[in-house]
Amino acid sequence: MARPAIHKRIENHENQGIIIGYRAQVNWRKVGPCIRCLIFTKINGGNFDNIANESTIVDIPEITVEECHRLAGEWCMVLKVRITTPEDTTKLLEGVMESSTTFVILTILWH
Repeated sequence: MARPAIHKRIENHENQGIIIGYRAQVNWRKVGPCIRCLIFTKINGGNFDNIANESTIVDIPEITVEECHRLAGEWCMVLKVRITTPEDTTKLLEGVMESSTTFVILTILWH
């Protein structure tokens, strides 16, 4: 296909909502915190929005919150974070009733 035809097809998919965004894959070892972990939390249900907002806008240089998900089941919320040291996880747990942290060994991206 010609380059203009490909561009038009991509533009059509964006306009139809088929393509909803793009992402960059970052080599975190070169730019910042590189320890990845998932922090499962139990919180007071009435405070979920406040705690979720506070967790995702953290302004701590050694912590990057990549995602925050509200869950159904045993845990209320899971945070996907990048940290510099394992001790950094405690900086995110204010207002949390209970937590469990799992360190990520390998991430497999499906394309």
